[in-house]
Amino acid sequence: MNTLEIFKRLKIGLSLVVGFLLGKLVASFDMNHYSMLFSVGFLVGAIGTQGVFRLLDLWRQNN
Repeated sequence: MNTLEIFKRLKIGLSLVVGFLLGKLVASFDMNHYSMLFSVGFLVGAIGTQGVFRLLDLWRQNN
């Protein structure tokens, strides 16, 4: 396992943690639709974090 693979796994892990925390935060606003809001918050958090990482990688390549 090289350094690039370690950073890739850390990015995935961080996006899962951010997705979980955002899902819990969004779901706490309405307990009647907790499961649906958690799922949406989780997806937005995880995919958004991966998007930020991709933008940072593109920016780093251009500089």
